[in-house]
Amino acid sequence: MGIKIDEYELLDIDSGPYGITDGKDGALWFTQHKANQIGRMTVNGEATHFVVPTPNAGVLSIISTTQADVWFTENRANKIGKLTVTGEIIEYTLPSPNSAPFGITEGHDEDIWFTEMNGNRIGLNFTIR
Repeated sequence: MGIKIDEYELLDIDSGPYGITDGKDGALWFTQHKANQIGRMTVNGEATHFVVPTPNAGVLSIISTTQADVWFTENRANKIGKLTVTGEIIEYTLPSPNSAPFGITEGHDEDIWFTEMNGNRIGLNFTIR
């Protein structure tokens, strides 16, 4: 027994898709590590792209939250970012330099948690624990 796999090509040949999550809007959201973008793709394969303001930020992990915002890590820029439902990207610099944020998730209380690979820490709503 086999499965059918559909693939959708991205416009940027070398975009480096990495993290992916399902959005509250019914679309799929994904990071484009090499292109420094966040992508949104409908189930029909129509893609929209949002450029991360910090060049070469190293976008990796991504989540969609209860509030329908999309949060992502900027590994090389030492930031986490939020893409609002209006399409605005807001970046937050972490307090410890060179922390290399990597994983990110939403807690049961809607707080945003993230890991700092080089910093050896867990961050919560920008408070390091």
